[in-house]
Amino acid sequence: MPKIIQNWPISPDLISENIQSLKTNKKVRRVVTPCGKRIRGYFPSLKSPNRKARFESGLELKVLELLELSGDVKEIKTHPYVLKLTEKLTGLSIDYTPDIEIRTQDGLALLEVKGVPYLQSKAQRERLTLISNALRDANVPFFTVLSNDLDDWRHKSLISELLRERPWPRYGIRGANNAVGQDTMDEPSASFKARWQSLSTACDALLGAVFSRTLQETLSKVEVA
Repeated sequence: MPKIIQNWPISPDLISENIQSLKTNKKVRRVVTPCGKRIRGYFPSLKSPNRKARFESGLELKVLELLELSGDVKEIKTHPYVLKLTEKLTGLSIDYTPDIEIRTQDGLALLEVKGVPYLQSKAQRERLTLISNALRDANVPFFTVLSNDLDDWRHKSLISELLRERPWPRYGIRGANNAVGQDTMDEPSASFKARWQSLSTACDALLGAVFSRTLQETLSKVEVA
């Protein structure tokens, strides 16, 4: 199975401990609200603990679909907690809520999802730099997915279609070898499995390329007016 995070120098347990040490008791702001101009809602995810993941933009939704297809991503949590981050070089501190926490075979990683126009602001580039540096100082894997990472990706139109076709667990239906109250799921066709595997490999390749970038390489993809 492909690994989307290469050569991370510390163990999964230590990554979890490092994240735990940064957590605050502050509540995460509400993401899905009845008002607002941006697209927001819940994405049905078999990788999310409660089978739905919050999103507050169309781009976040697309990234969640990408992660759902990934073979290396085992669990997804969105806007999971508030961290207190401090950049060692400057001493500056901020509160930060990750857009997404993922669990891979190499442990946890935090993701920021950003549209390129958003990062054309100097203030937002500086904020992202502080977040990236502080999490690097804390030995926590952190990656930024940009809108233009997906804009020209030739597989992007296939993800939503495949997810719509995916069999979904049915709770409380008695199957041949299941007691009442357990989940059952229709067996997908051989054709569906082949398409899923092919797209999953493509998703991991894209994520691997994004996660291998330095912060400077990420910011170089943003054209500043």
